[in-house]
Amino acid sequence: GQPLLAQQTVDAASLTAWQRGKLIFNGRPLGEVIGELERYQHGRILISDGQLAALAISGVFDLHDPQGSLNALQQRYPLHVTYLPWLAVLH
Repeated sequence: GQPLLAQQTVDAASLTAWQRGKLIFNGRPLGEVIGELERYQHGRILISDGQLAALAISGVFDLHDPQGSLNALQQRYPLHVTYLPWLAVLH
């Protein structure tokens, strides 16, 4: 009586990349990317607005260098990072 769920393709290498110290994203919203990066960052990472949070991000990021990952995002995408003690703000 229940409808069947749609089949979804899963990239196992991307899902297990954290075990190798990497995060891999392919067209994921910036808000989701930051949510994952923040788990490995000391302090908080905030995004200034919803439109920026929806920006599609692709890349491989090093879990051992979350600040380097933020710097890479700043160089590759139309955003800026402002650093404060225990806080990074993306705008």
